Amino acid sequence: MTDYLKKQGCLAIGSLMRRVSESISQEVAEIYRQHDLPFEPKWFPVFSLLAEQSPLTATEIADQLGVTHSAINQIAQELIDQGYIESEHDKQDKRRRLFVLSNKGKGVVSKLKPVWVKIRAAIEDLLQESGGQFLPNIYALESCHKKQPLSKRVQEVAHNQQDMQIVRYEPAYRKYFADLNIEWLTKYFTVEKGDEMLLHDPESILAAGGEIFFALTDKKIVGTAALIYRSPEQYEIAKMAVSSKFQGLGIGKKLLNACINEAKRRAAKHVILETVSVLKAAVHLYTKMGFVKYKPDQSPQFERVDTFMRLKLK
Repeated sequence: MTDYLKKQGCLAIGSLMRRVSESISQEVAEIYRQHDLPFEPKWFPVFSLLAEQSPLTATEIADQLGVTHSAINQIAQELIDQGYIESEHDKQDKRRRLFVLSNKGKGVVSKLKPVWVKIRAAIEDLLQESGGQFLPNIYALESCHKKQPLSKRVQEVAHNQQDMQIVRYEPAYRKYFADLNIEWLTKYFTVEKGDEMLLHDPESILAAGGEIFFALTDKKIVGTAALIYRSPEQYEIAKMAVSSKFQGLGIGKKLLNACINEAKRRAAKHVILETVSVLKAAVHLYTKMGFVKYKPDQSPQFERVDTFMRLKLK
């Protein structure tokens, strides 16, 4: 069965991280039970910190753990109910509430420490097996998010989308025609000989009577598509690619429209394209724009192709 969250990629990063976190937490809870330790994984950050630095206020704990004051109070109350920590007023400032490890808590620490050593070793082994870069990447992700929150990044993307331009081929854009196409080809398939011939010689498309369009935003080329001349009445849309960082913003549709409008301007009667059925999002877009499947007279140009579509121009 297909893993839907993996299919969604970075869009589901929060859900994926939560799923992994919950799975590991359940395993850790079971380990505590096996050692007859009445301890919840969610208590670990607060309890461990107090074991090292008692006494601390809720604000001091929240600052060190980077979580909300209310979240700390909730966990602290659960630990108080369990008898692992105690709450007392600061002798110098009665308004300040301090949390300290209780005698029962200190006894539990001595039992937990050897278990934590085993858990740490097991998790380090798991991280190493998965590539060894998970924690550095998480730290970097958190740092980048603090510098520029997701909400501001979305606003920036929206601004770039509004400023999107579809421009025609220029020699300065030559490398992007190959780079963008190779990016998606290597992600899903392989680069065939026919691909290489076109991608590294885009001028041949122009010389044969075609056109190449590029999506330009914030002075960056983020997408491309070629309109290839087949006959006075028929053109083919090919080599359409959008940077993975800018997918889902309607750039593919804008590139398609640019190709279709150019074919209309040249008085063509049909626009055709070759695609692959597993690229469901692309096939859906083509269908939505009026393309219909047909059976061609000739064999496909590329081994991966299994779907042929045609648009009748009015």
